[in-house]
Amino acid sequence: MIETGDLRKGQTLEIDGTLFQVLDFQHLKLGRGSAQVRLKLRGVADRDAAEALRGSLLLIDVADLPALPAGQHYRFELIGCVAFSAAGVRFGVVSEVWDTGAAHDVLVIAGDDGKQRLLPMVAALMREKDIAGQRIVFEDVAGLIDPP
Repeated sequence: MIETGDLRKGQTLEIDGTLFQVLDFQHLKLGRGSAQVRLKLRGVADRDAAEALRGSLLLIDVADLPALPAGQHYRFELIGCVAFSAAGVRFGVVSEVWDTGAAHDVLVIAGDDGKQRLLPMVAALMREKDIAGQRIVFEDVAGLIDPP
């Protein structure tokens, strides 16, 4: 999800394989937790051209993202992290991060055994997150990794 803190005037974005320069942007709160970021892009001259880009994948160079405070990370940094139990047993790799719109995200773990696991990203269940080391350790809670 793009936040206005991720954007700056003059920044280059890629949308569906085409590069655009950000001329201006606005973050709008629409009510009920819904929000929208509106962009004014060089080369997008009118409303019809802008409408044609609605719903497109927008990419920002990682180097252009603002640095986060210690202990925080971007969701995409979790993808590829190896998942371990607190007992040290490797059970898979994070393949996706779902924004559920609820109190916590959900990690999709592609299991080494071929199973897919959905694990809530809550502090009580995550013993360790080492993003640089690509490692996440989950507490040993009965049924969390392998349902009974």
